Amino acid sequence: MKKIADFLKINLESSLKDMILHKSSLEYMKKNYAKFNHPDFDKHGFINQGSNGRWQNLLSEKQIKDYEDILEQKLGYACALWVKNGGKFLAMSTI
Repeated sequence: MKKIADFLKINLESSLKDMILHKSSLEYMKKNYAKFNHPDFDKHGFINQGSNGRWQNLLSEKQIKDYEDILEQKLGYACALWVKNGGKFLAMSTI
């Protein structure tokens, strides 16, 4: 939070910092679900489980192919493969 305040060139009082930390907590957002409601939350849940590859169940095969093509164009083959495998490095013989 300090980095953001410094970037914005604002000085946060202690009470304001406490309020920001409280209202940006997952606990607060879960308790105040209605304030953060979005149509997609009802389909997929308010908090994602955060597992790798889960997004692939939400996209069509064409969308996934387009994503992978763009990823490889922007990052190169090895980096795109790293992203595709959840940040795991593969042996060079498999590349």
